[in-house]
Amino acid sequence: MPKEQFQRFDLRECSQFLSGSDALINLRWIAAGALFMASAAIWVFLPSLWPFPLLIISALIVFFNIFLIYLRSFCPDGNRFFILQVVCDWIFLFFVCFWTGSISSPAVFLFPIYSILVGFFLPKKPAYLIAGFGSLLIGLLSLWGTSSPLAYVIGQAFFYIIVLFFCTTIGVWASRQLREQLDLSDFLRKSLEKENDRLGQVYKSALAMNSGLDLPNVLAIITKCFNETGLSNATVIRLLSEDGLTLNIASAEGISSEYAQRGSVALKDDEIDSEAIKCKCPVFVSDVAKDERFLYKSEAERENLRSLLCIPLFSNEKAIGIIRCYTSDYHEFSDEDVEFLSLLAAQASLAISNALSYDKMVKLDNSRNAFIRMATHELRAPMAAVQSVLQIILDGYVGDVPENQKQLLSRSNDRITQLLRLVSELLELEKTTKTQDSFEPINLKELLSRIISEIAPKADSKKVRLRMFTCGDNVIIKGIEEAIFRIFENLVDNAVKYTHSGGQVTIRLLEDDDTATIQIVDNGIGIPSESIPKLFSEFYRAPNAKQEQVQGTGLGLSIVKKFVIMHGGSISISSQVDVGTTFTVTLLKEPQLTI
Repeated sequence: MPKEQFQRFDLRECSQFLSGSDALINLRWIAAGALFMASAAIWVFLPSLWPFPLLIISALIVFFNIFLIYLRSFCPDGNRFFILQVVCDWIFLFFVCFWTGSISSPAVFLFPIYSILVGFFLPKKPAYLIAGFGSLLIGLLSLWGTSSPLAYVIGQAFFYIIVLFFCTTIGVWASRQLREQLDLSDFLRKSLEKENDRLGQVYKSALAMNSGLDLPNVLAIITKCFNETGLSNATVIRLLSEDGLTLNIASAEGISSEYAQRGSVALKDDEIDSEAIKCKCPVFVSDVAKDERFLYKSEAERENLRSLLCIPLFSNEKAIGIIRCYTSDYHEFSDEDVEFLSLLAAQASLAISNALSYDKMVKLDNSRNAFIRMATHELRAPMAAVQSVLQIILDGYVGDVPENQKQLLSRSNDRITQLLRLVSELLELEKTTKTQDSFEPINLKELLSRIISEIAPKADSKKVRLRMFTCGDNVIIKGIEEAIFRIFENLVDNAVKYTHSGGQVTIRLLEDDDTATIQIVDNGIGIPSESIPKLFSEFYRAPNAKQEQVQGTGLGLSIVKKFVIMHGGSISISSQVDVGTTFTVTLLKEPQLTI
């Protein structure tokens, strides 16, 4: 880790775990307590010794500590107050040593021990200056108050001075190691916080980008997300044409509408975008006004665009466009910045690809619907004309028809009738033009009664009994009456159609605060369990329904489910072969139209 990244060690910034000033004050309290306990032990266990000098020193330390605590309010600077304490402590220690044997006093060892704290809590230069002051005091102790030979005294003093500076060096080294660890920890913490913030930003951006499938809206969200990173003042998305030869501005934020509405540009003419797509990696331009590859220098100057990072967009290894991130001032994107923006671009590629696929699907679906509408409209008229002619012949208006010919014509007429029913249901399946304004109040009991009255003749001819049970006379929902009528007409008609003679069909109408539930129950042929998941598919008919030789198109239940979903409702089936079937439809009383 580079040394220039280290911050200066400041005691005030480290006060949350230990400050030098507090350390010395606490050590004095400990020393005073230890001396008091030592004097008490001497008085109890060694009565021949005199403990009062230790008590006096303990009391002096207490008063001295109280004085320094008071003095701290006049010296707010932590380093200076620490130095003041050390100087006072060493002067006090000097007199203690002087009175207890001078250089031969056991208390002299406190100088080197103390110097470790000095080296640890002070910057290097002040620490060695304080060590020099301590050496001076040790030298004075060597000269005064001792009767030992001069050479011995000088050697003893020299030894203590060396030990003093050595201990100071240990303190400085330990302080530096701790400082480096603290700075490294702080650097890693900030890096982790930054990465966490960016990861959260990527997550939020991904949610926003994939919140819809409307392409213009998705593109607008992407440009906004890039500008909100703080790394881009203006963002432009260019999408490739289907032939992959032309780039068109699809969305932009942070630039004028005039610049955003510029025409398309050939990919081969734009070297920056071409390089990004070709190498599949971001391309950085430090100054667009000076880079020969940049096409619109005057416009960029007018828009106050300076640096550029061009990031390619790929989907399934296929290029779909590029994102350009501009800054108004010179900005050297770091590797972390490029990686972060590339990750956002990958999310943007996925969102754009999904929106493009959805747009293609909608266009294909619209084309299919348009074709079905055109084809069915074109087929309906000639088939109706053919049916009319067949009916005239069958009714004998053109003369008597032999029985064998009549049977053939009758079967042809049935086929035409089935085809007309299929055409009608295809047209109904493609009804998607209704809006919320089409919703109106519908009395479900009245609507179901109408359906029963229409189907009753058919049920009577098969000797199938129709019954209805309702929870009230006014079960009102909002919806499109034509669609709701078609739902239950189809279900009740199917129930009668696939119920044998002597059977029964029951319609139940229930309601609660927000929904109405309609059940159509029959005791007919039932539906095989393996066919139930496929029953709402277009043109699907269960095998046992085909065996009954009952005519059907396989579109009725598809239409039913479509209309139920359109009203925000749900439909479910429970059935058992040769026992019966129950269709349950749940509709919201206040639905929101869903197409």
